[in-house]
Amino acid sequence: MKNTNTTVACTATGLLIMTLSAFGAEEAPKSEATSQGSATETSPTTVEDGGTGPYKAVLVGDKSLATHTIFRPKDLSVFDAANKLPIIAWGNSGCANSPSGCQNFLSEIASHGFLVIAIGPVQTGGGRGTRGGGMGGGTKSSQLIDAIDWAISQNTNPASKYYNKMVKTGYVLKA
Repeated sequence: MKNTNTTVACTATGLLIMTLSAFGAEEAPKSEATSQGSATETSPTTVEDGGTGPYKAVLVGDKSLATHTIFRPKDLSVFDAANKLPIIAWGNSGCANSPSGCQNFLSEIASHGFLVIAIGPVQTGGGRGTRGGGMGGGTKSSQLIDAIDWAISQNTNPASKYYNKMVKTGYVLKA
């Protein structure tokens, strides 16, 4: 059974929609999180049943963005020019450096065809970040921009599994 209180707490913090006009640019902004090579994902993990949406979701880590956890549809082959992934950059409540407290909720969002990039590395052994940063120290709002920069880089990189699969305007940042 999913924890309804966690879902309510995660959604109650609110979502801020931001449009970044730079996404349409030929070259993505450079940052530490920007990868010039192909995505190098960890083994996918299904959270509970993979969500109730039309696309079963998984969570993965990526060596080119080791400070974040990625929630995405398991099968990316269905996404193309006509069916693109919207991007959500997620900051955890209380500056926790782990999305594990909201992983069911984030997986559910991904199962509806979203790419969710959450602050905090993939947790091994079911660990949870704590208030004020917890595992790995505090988090920064700039990590949300790192997530968007990484997504832009992957979307424009022909060697990436995310190449041309993401929406180019309108982003959701949760802080």
